[in-house]
Amino acid sequence: MSRPLIGLLVACALAAGLRSATGAAAERPVLLVVTETAGFRHAAAITAGLAELRRLGARDRGGFEVRELTRFAQLTPEELSGARGLVLLQTSGTPELDAAGRARLLAAVRDGLPLLAFHAASDTFHGWTAFHRMLGAEFRDHPNAGVGRLRVEDRGHPASRRLGRSFRLREEYYRFRRTPDPRKGAHVLVSLDVASFGGRPRGDRPLVWWRTERRGRVFYSALGHRPQTWRDPRHRRLVAGALEWALAGER
Repeated sequence: MSRPLIGLLVACALAAGLRSATGAAAERPVLLVVTETAGFRHAAAITAGLAELRRLGARDRGGFEVRELTRFAQLTPEELSGARGLVLLQTSGTPELDAAGRARLLAAVRDGLPLLAFHAASDTFHGWTAFHRMLGAEFRDHPNAGVGRLRVEDRGHPASRRLGRSFRLREEYYRFRRTPDPRKGAHVLVSLDVASFGGRPRGDRPLVWWRTERRGRVFYSALGHRPQTWRDPRHRRLVAGALEWALAGER
């Protein structure tokens, strides 16, 4: 075989490989991340959370493209239909979202779009009962802040199976008006041992759980107030496992 012909074949092979790699990169699933705040803004935690999601998305296996949306109103039919998952990262208050937008958000999740919500997401859209029913809870207050003992209730779920039986974490800990109800399909993964803050010796408070909203997988974690939490190895394992579980469902 002549050298010019060999060179041509090598060039064609390299070009084909480049096209294949480019195509694979272009096909990475999209994770929409809403960061709008109409109330308190956890600015440092939002930055840290975005960085962690992008770190996880950059993996060769199971990776995804993180697309930040700074307003709920950007959840258009086109964005929602093209997304593989939706994250509410420290949203708060009552952002502007008309009736059609609210209906569109609920419908997308109910039709199978995975939803992951963190910390202040439960402090968003007070008065919108369907939203909080979907999340499984509604923020009430945060009477405890400091190092709390967290009890792992389910060691078989991807989000909590690598956390051990319990661990201690410095955080701001929420209480809820509406708490996750097992009778309505809520499965608690991690709870706060309130005795670590001087509460009732046998009391606990759900902090992390999952549920389904018709065809959609919903994951909520009350953790993530501090930017340091997003860099904590245990929280990183929690978030990675939650994404693994949420995005594994068929849409």
